[in-house]
Amino acid sequence: MSISKKNALNISKVLTEALPYIRKFNNKIVVIKYGGNAMENKTLQKNFARDLVLMKTVGINPVLIHGGGPQINLELSKNNISFEFKNGIRKTSLEMMNIVQKVLDNRVNKEISDLINIWGGKTTRLVGAKNSPINAVKDINKKLGQVGLIKKVDKKKIFSSFKLGKIPIISPIGWASKKIPLNIIAYTFGFEKGLKQNKQSDYLKKLHEWGFKTNPLNKIITGIKNLIQNYNEVEQQRANLNFD
Repeated sequence: MSISKKNALNISKVLTEALPYIRKFNNKIVVIKYGGNAMENKTLQKNFARDLVLMKTVGINPVLIHGGGPQINLELSKNNISFEFKNGIRKTSLEMMNIVQKVLDNRVNKEISDLINIWGGKTTRLVGAKNSPINAVKDINKKLGQVGLIKKVDKKKIFSSFKLGKIPIISPIGWASKKIPLNIIAYTFGFEKGLKQNKQSDYLKKLHEWGFKTNPLNKIITGIKNLIQNYNEVEQQRANLNFD
Protein backbone atom coordinates (compact mmCIF):
# COMPACT_ATOMS: atom_id res chain seq x y z
CA MET A 1 0.00 0.00 0.00
CA SER A 2 1.52 3.35 -1.06
CA ILE A 3 1.51 6.58 0.95
CA SER A 4 1.49 10.22 -0.12
CA LYS A 5 4.56 12.45 0.04
CA LYS A 6 2.95 14.46 2.84
CA ASN A 7 2.30 11.34 4.91
CA ALA A 8 5.85 10.13 4.25
CA LEU A 9 7.24 13.43 5.57
CA ASN A 10 5.02 13.22 8.65
CA ILE A 11 6.18 9.66 9.33
CA SER A 12 9.80 10.73 8.89
CA LYS A 13 9.31 13.57 11.40
CA VAL A 14 7.71 11.25 13.93
CA LEU A 15 10.47 8.67 13.52
CA THR A 16 13.16 11.31 14.06
CA GLU A 17 11.52 12.49 17.28
CA ALA A 18 10.83 8.95 18.41
CA LEU A 19 14.33 7.57 17.80
CA PRO A 20 15.44 7.74 21.46
CA TYR A 21 12.31 5.85 22.52
CA ILE A 22 12.68 3.34 19.71
CA ARG A 23 16.13 2.53 21.03
CA LYS A 24 14.77 2.21 24.57
CA PHE A 25 11.98 -0.17 23.58
CA ASN A 26 14.02 -2.17 21.08
CA ASN A 27 13.27 -5.90 21.41
CA LYS A 28 10.69 -5.19 24.14
CA ILE A 29 7.28 -6.85 24.15
CA VAL A 30 4.19 -4.63 23.93
CA VAL A 31 0.76 -6.21 24.53
CA ILE A 32 -1.91 -4.33 22.59
CA LYS A 33 -5.65 -4.74 22.98
CA TYR A 34 -7.46 -3.73 19.78
CA GLY A 35 -11.09 -2.91 20.54
CA GLY A 36 -14.00 -3.88 18.34
CA ASN A 37 -15.33 -0.31 18.27
CA ALA A 38 -12.09 0.93 16.69
CA MET A 39 -12.48 -1.68 13.95
CA GLU A 40 -15.63 -0.06 12.62
CA ASN A 41 -13.72 2.88 11.13
CA LYS A 42 -11.92 1.90 7.91
CA THR A 43 -9.34 4.70 8.18
CA LEU A 44 -8.50 3.76 11.76
CA GLN A 45 -8.17 0.13 10.69
CA LYS A 46 -5.62 0.93 8.00
CA ASN A 47 -3.66 3.33 10.19
CA PHE A 48 -3.59 0.85 13.05
CA ALA A 49 -2.25 -1.92 10.82
CA ARG A 50 0.38 0.45 9.41
CA ASP A 51 1.52 1.47 12.90
CA LEU A 52 1.85 -2.16 13.99
CA VAL A 53 4.07 -2.91 11.01
CA LEU A 54 6.12 0.19 11.82
CA MET A 55 6.58 -0.96 15.42
CA LYS A 56 7.77 -4.36 14.23
CA THR A 57 10.09 -2.79 11.67
CA VAL A 58 11.90 -0.67 14.28
CA GLY A 59 12.49 -3.63 16.57
CA ILE A 60 9.50 -3.62 18.93
CA ASN A 61 7.59 -6.89 19.40
CA PRO A 62 3.84 -6.19 19.45
CA VAL A 63 1.47 -8.89 20.70
CA LEU A 64 -2.04 -8.14 19.52
CA ILE A 65 -5.16 -9.45 21.20
CA HIS A 66 -8.36 -8.13 19.70
CA GLY A 67 -11.96 -7.70 20.70
CA GLY A 68 -15.02 -7.79 18.49
CA GLY A 69 -18.04 -6.80 20.58
CA PRO A 70 -19.93 -4.78 17.92
CA GLN A 71 -19.26 -7.45 15.29
CA ILE A 72 -20.60 -10.15 17.62
CA ASN A 73 -23.67 -8.06 18.48
CA LEU A 74 -24.48 -7.65 14.79
CA GLU A 75 -24.17 -11.35 14.05
CA LEU A 76 -26.27 -12.32 17.05
CA SER A 77 -28.98 -9.87 15.97
CA LYS A 78 -28.94 -11.33 12.46
CA ASN A 79 -29.61 -14.73 14.00
CA ASN A 80 -32.38 -13.34 16.25
CA ILE A 81 -30.43 -14.23 19.39
CA SER A 82 -30.92 -11.86 22.31
CA PHE A 83 -28.00 -11.06 24.57
CA GLU A 84 -27.24 -9.18 27.77
CA PHE A 85 -24.28 -8.07 29.86
CA LYS A 86 -23.62 -8.48 33.56
CA ASN A 87 -21.00 -6.13 35.04
CA GLY A 88 -19.62 -5.51 31.57
CA ILE A 89 -19.36 -9.23 30.72
CA ARG A 90 -21.45 -10.83 28.00
CA LYS A 91 -23.58 -13.75 29.18
CA THR A 92 -22.65 -16.46 26.71
CA SER A 93 -24.79 -19.51 26.01
CA LEU A 94 -23.56 -22.56 24.07
CA GLU A 95 -25.52 -21.36 21.03
CA MET A 96 -23.97 -17.90 21.29
CA MET A 97 -20.48 -19.34 21.79
CA ASN A 98 -20.55 -20.90 18.32
CA ILE A 99 -21.27 -17.51 16.78
CA VAL A 100 -18.77 -15.69 19.02
CA GLN A 101 -16.02 -18.08 17.97
CA LYS A 102 -16.83 -17.82 14.26
CA VAL A 103 -16.87 -14.02 14.37
CA LEU A 104 -13.64 -13.66 16.37
CA ASP A 105 -11.58 -16.51 14.91
CA ASN A 106 -12.75 -16.65 11.31
CA ARG A 107 -13.66 -13.06 10.54
CA VAL A 108 -12.16 -10.42 12.84
CA ASN A 109 -8.79 -12.13 13.32
CA LYS A 110 -8.41 -12.76 9.58
CA GLU A 111 -9.37 -9.20 8.63
CA ILE A 112 -6.71 -7.79 10.96
CA SER A 113 -4.12 -10.20 9.58
CA ASP A 114 -4.99 -9.28 5.98
CA LEU A 115 -4.62 -5.55 6.71
CA ILE A 116 -1.21 -6.04 8.28
CA ASN A 117 -0.13 -8.14 5.30
CA ILE A 118 -1.17 -5.33 2.94
CA TRP A 119 1.31 -3.04 4.69
CA GLY A 120 4.07 -5.60 4.24
CA GLY A 121 3.91 -7.14 7.71
CA LYS A 122 3.84 -10.83 8.53
CA THR A 123 1.45 -12.37 11.04
CA THR A 124 0.73 -15.54 12.94
CA ARG A 125 -2.98 -16.12 13.53
CA LEU A 126 -3.20 -17.72 16.97
CA VAL A 127 -6.75 -19.03 16.87
CA GLY A 128 -8.50 -22.33 17.51
CA ALA A 129 -7.88 -25.11 20.01
CA LYS A 130 -4.60 -26.13 18.40
CA ASN A 131 -2.97 -22.73 17.85
CA SER A 132 -4.40 -20.50 20.59
CA PRO A 133 -1.97 -19.80 23.46
CA ILE A 134 -4.80 -19.20 25.95
CA ASN A 135 -5.57 -21.94 28.44
CA ALA A 136 -8.71 -21.04 30.38
CA VAL A 137 -11.04 -22.23 33.10
CA LYS A 138 -14.75 -21.57 33.33
CA ASP A 139 -15.82 -18.59 35.43
CA ILE A 140 -17.22 -19.63 38.81
CA ASN A 141 -20.29 -17.49 38.11
CA LYS A 142 -22.42 -20.09 36.34
CA LYS A 143 -24.94 -17.45 35.27
CA LEU A 144 -22.37 -16.12 32.77
CA GLY A 145 -22.41 -19.39 30.83
CA GLN A 146 -19.43 -20.04 28.55
CA VAL A 147 -17.28 -17.28 30.00
CA GLY A 148 -13.74 -18.11 31.04
CA LEU A 149 -10.77 -16.78 32.98
CA ILE A 150 -7.20 -17.06 31.76
CA LYS A 151 -5.40 -19.86 33.59
CA LYS A 152 -2.17 -19.88 31.61
CA VAL A 153 -0.71 -18.48 28.39
CA ASP A 154 1.50 -20.72 26.27
CA LYS A 155 4.26 -18.18 25.65
CA LYS A 156 6.17 -20.58 23.42
CA LYS A 157 3.60 -20.02 20.66
CA ILE A 158 4.05 -16.26 20.97
CA PHE A 159 7.84 -16.35 21.03
CA SER A 160 7.86 -18.73 18.07
CA SER A 161 6.07 -16.00 16.14
CA PHE A 162 8.74 -13.48 17.16
CA LYS A 163 11.53 -15.78 15.93
CA LEU A 164 9.87 -15.87 12.51
CA GLY A 165 9.68 -12.07 12.43
CA LYS A 166 5.90 -12.15 12.67
CA ILE A 167 3.25 -10.34 14.70
CA PRO A 168 1.08 -12.73 16.77
CA ILE A 169 -2.64 -11.97 16.50
CA ILE A 170 -4.62 -13.61 19.28
CA SER A 171 -8.35 -14.20 19.36
CA PRO A 172 -9.93 -13.71 22.82
CA ILE A 173 -11.18 -17.29 22.96
CA GLY A 174 -9.75 -19.37 25.79
CA TRP A 175 -9.66 -23.15 25.70
CA ALA A 176 -10.54 -25.37 28.64
CA SER A 177 -9.92 -29.08 28.98
CA LYS A 178 -11.47 -31.31 26.28
CA LYS A 179 -11.04 -28.41 23.83
CA ILE A 180 -14.03 -26.45 25.12
CA PRO A 181 -14.01 -22.80 23.90
CA LEU A 182 -14.70 -20.03 26.42
CA ASN A 183 -15.33 -16.33 25.92
CA ILE A 184 -12.74 -14.27 27.84
CA ILE A 185 -12.15 -10.58 28.58
CA ALA A 186 -9.38 -9.56 26.21
CA TYR A 187 -8.17 -6.81 28.54
CA THR A 188 -7.00 -9.39 31.09
CA PHE A 189 -4.46 -10.90 28.69
CA GLY A 190 -1.84 -8.26 29.51
CA PHE A 191 -1.69 -9.39 33.14
CA GLU A 192 0.11 -12.59 32.13
CA LYS A 193 3.61 -12.67 33.62
CA GLY A 194 6.45 -12.72 31.13
CA LEU A 195 4.58 -10.76 28.48
CA LYS A 196 4.45 -7.40 30.18
CA GLN A 197 7.93 -5.88 30.16
CA ASN A 198 6.85 -2.39 31.27
CA LYS A 199 3.69 -0.89 32.72
CA GLN A 200 1.11 0.03 30.13
CA SER A 201 0.93 3.46 31.75
CA ASP A 202 4.59 4.04 30.81
CA TYR A 203 3.84 3.43 27.14
CA LEU A 204 0.74 5.62 27.27
CA LYS A 205 2.77 8.49 28.73
CA LYS A 206 5.27 8.19 25.89
CA LEU A 207 2.52 8.06 23.29
CA HIS A 208 1.02 11.20 24.81
CA GLU A 209 4.43 12.89 24.68
CA TRP A 210 4.70 11.99 21.00
CA GLY A 211 1.40 13.72 20.27
CA PHE A 212 -0.89 10.70 20.04
CA LYS A 213 -4.39 10.84 21.51
CA THR A 214 -4.72 8.88 24.74
CA ASN A 215 -7.72 8.39 26.96
CA PRO A 216 -7.66 11.01 29.77
CA LEU A 217 -9.48 8.48 31.95
CA ASN A 218 -6.54 6.06 31.93
CA LYS A 219 -5.27 4.94 35.32
CA ILE A 220 -3.34 2.05 36.83
CA ILE A 221 -5.68 -0.77 37.87
CA THR A 222 -5.08 -3.99 39.79
CA GLY A 223 -7.51 -6.89 39.98
CA ILE A 224 -10.37 -8.03 37.78
CA LYS A 225 -13.10 -6.36 39.89
CA ASN A 226 -11.43 -2.97 39.62
CA LEU A 227 -10.87 -3.55 35.91
CA ILE A 228 -14.57 -4.21 35.32
CA GLN A 229 -15.55 -1.20 37.44
CA ASN A 230 -13.24 1.06 35.44
CA TYR A 231 -14.54 -0.40 32.17
CA ASN A 232 -18.13 0.43 33.18
CA GLU A 233 -17.13 3.98 34.13
CA VAL A 234 -15.41 4.53 30.78
CA GLU A 235 -18.31 2.90 28.91
CA GLN A 236 -20.72 5.48 30.36
CA GLN A 237 -18.58 8.26 28.88
CA ARG A 238 -17.70 6.52 25.59
CA ALA A 239 -20.07 8.68 23.54
CA ASN A 240 -18.07 11.77 24.50
CA LEU A 241 -14.70 10.28 23.50
CA ASN A 242 -13.42 10.87 19.98
CA PHE A 243 -11.57 7.54 19.93
CA ASP A 244 -12.04 3.99 21.23
